[in-house]
This record gives sequence, C-alpha cells and structure tokens, in this order.
Amino acid sequence: MNKKIDQYLLIILTIIIPTYLVRFSVFGIPTTLLEILIYLAAIFIIGKKLITHQHLSAPSWKYVLPVSLFFLAGVTSVIRDPNPLLALGYLKGFIFDPLLFAFLVYNTFSKENIYLLFESLIISATILGVISLASFQFGRLTGFFESANYLAFYLAPPLLYLVFYQQKKLWRFPLLVVLIIMLLLTRSYGAILSVLVISAAGFHSIIPDLKKKMAVLLGAVIILAAFVATQLPTEKFQTFLKTGVRSSTSVRMEVYQISTSLLKNNWPLGVGLRNYEATYLQHAPDILGRPPLEWVMLHPHNIYLAIWLFMGIAGLIAFVWLVIAVIKNDLQKANLPYLAMLLYFLVHGLIDTPFFKNDVGIVFFLIITTLILSTQKNLPNKQGS
Repeated sequence: MNKKIDQYLLIILTIIIPTYLVRFSVFGIPTTLLEILIYLAAIFIIGKKLITHQHLSAPSWKYVLPVSLFFLAGVTSVIRDPNPLLALGYLKGFIFDPLLFAFLVYNTFSKENIYLLFESLIISATILGVISLASFQFGRLTGFFESANYLAFYLAPPLLYLVFYQQKKLWRFPLLVVLIIMLLLTRSYGAILSVLVISAAGFHSIIPDLKKKMAVLLGAVIILAAFVATQLPTEKFQTFLKTGVRSSTSVRMEVYQISTSLLKNNWPLGVGLRNYEATYLQHAPDILGRPPLEWVMLHPHNIYLAIWLFMGIAGLIAFVWLVIAVIKNDLQKANLPYLAMLLYFLVHGLIDTPFFKNDVGIVFFLIITTLILSTQKNLPNKQGS
C-alpha cells in the first residue's frame, strides 16, 4: 500500500505536468507550481524511505556517468552566468527537476507497471489538447503555449506511444485519433513529419512480410500526400521552402549560420543556459552583414546545437553518450513504444529544439528511465505492489 501511494503521487504529477506554466519566484529564484509539487513529492517519497530504512536505488554507472556529466555541464553554465540566480531557475526547470522526477520514478516503479505513467501522459496530453481545442478559432493550435510547436512537442511522444501500444484496449483508438487531429492542427511540420517517419520505420522494422512492408510505406506516403494537399492553400506552406522571403526555412537557415558562427568562439563552454537570445541579438547583424529576418530567437532550432551552445561541449558529449548507452541496450530488448518516443526527440531535434522546456525535459528523462528499467531485473524494493 505504501508503494501504491508513491505511485499515485507520480501518476498525478504526470497528468498535471502542464502546471509548470504557473510561474512565480521564491526569494528571487524563478519557480513553477509543478516544481514545488515535485519537491514535495520528493520529500515525501525519499523521506519515507530514509525513515523506514529502505534502500534508494540508482541505475548502472554506464548511465549515471553521462547523466552526472550532463548535470555538471549545466552547473558550470550557472556558475559562469552574470546572474547566477536567474540561471539557476533554468538549471532547475530544464535539468534538475526532470532528473529528480526520473529518480523518483526509478525508485517507485518497475518495468511491469511503468506503463501507468505513459497512460497518464496520454491523459494529460488529451486534456491539454481538448482544452486548447475549446478556444481554437483559426490558424494553428497553440493552447496555453507561446508557440504551436511547443504544444506539438508535448503531443508527439504520447501519440507515438499509442501508435505502438501493444495491449488491445478499447480506449486506444479514439484517443489516438484525438491526438492525431490535435497534432495536425498545430501545423508543426517538423513534429508531424517526425511522427510519420518514425511510425513508418517502426512498423517496417517489425513486419516480416515484404508486401506488408510495402503497404506500410505506401500508407505513409498517402497520409503525407493527403496532409500536404490540405496545406497547399496556406501561406505557411507556400512560403515554406522559399529562401528569399521570411519563411520557416529561411529563418532556420539563417539561425543555423549564426549559431555555428557563435560556436567558433564559444565551443568549449557555450554561451550559457539563458544567454542564447541575447548573444544572438548582439552578434547576428555582424555575422550576417545585415539585420536578421527574425530578431527574437530563443534557441537555435536544433537540439544538438542548442545543447552545445547552452551547456558547452561537455553537455553535448554527455547527451550523445547517454542516448547511445540507452539505445544500445534497448535494441536488445525491442521496447518499441519507448524507443519510438526517444527517436522523436532525436529526429525532430534535427530541425527544432524539443528539449529545453520544463514539460519536455520531464518526458524525455521519463523515457530514458523507462528504457533503463526495461533492461534490468526488478529489485526487491522496486516491486510494483
């Protein structure tokens, strides 16, 4: 029963992940409602284990080492920041809180019942999407977020989980349809294409029959063609690949040019967790020799460039190290739903930054934790009852 209470706490926290949007400061340090709730849950779960002399578990060193290096890179960024208190808010929200949540999950759930958190994530994404739909009028579905892409970041992983969900439950198909509709309404081309490519590749890899493989690929092409047909009249699509005007593609190409140029003088330690926008604004005109197409730029629209610029080369090495370690083991266990979700971050991350956000960080490290658990035998203190 005690273990059940801990699990219920984390299930509830997963459902209310979007409460990170409720922001305030404590003693000048930025925080969120979700962060406070995570800390309270940590005090309760860890405190109870210490009082009752229960063992706190940690993964193998092959995972702990890259995670430690990643966190250390973030701490270094805070120390170097002109305003460490503000930078600490970024470190907490983007790195420490997701890692703390992952640690609680690792010590509370087993590989047999970890699916409960992903079902909770599906509920969370569905509720958020439905609320967003209630206020949707035209354009792109954004919900409570500043950008439709941010909503897409949150919808895509649970959508992929449902795509590869192996248990036959009646609620799977209607929720899958709802999440697909909501993702399409965000008109986030990167997220939609990433989900489609990963879904097609995943089914192609597990279907043995050649004719069925070809049918899957044909289906993916048809779906993509149908979506493109609906987007042809829109201004976003018509300017999408144009480079002579302000478009999604031209802005990204410009951002990549500026970001790679910034790395020339900042490749060892980066520019800091919270300094990319200011650094971009300061140097973009000199790098381009003209004003940039977009003056306000929060991140470099690439997860690998973002980690390198935000946390230095050590952060990027740690990220790649951790992902390789996890994928290498997971390929031996064929845990397709979780692997597909992880691949989403890596694929969409080529053209956007689905990482340095409170909600996305928690989802990412939850996936990492699940893949680690899937390769391990259950320990006595981690049984799901």
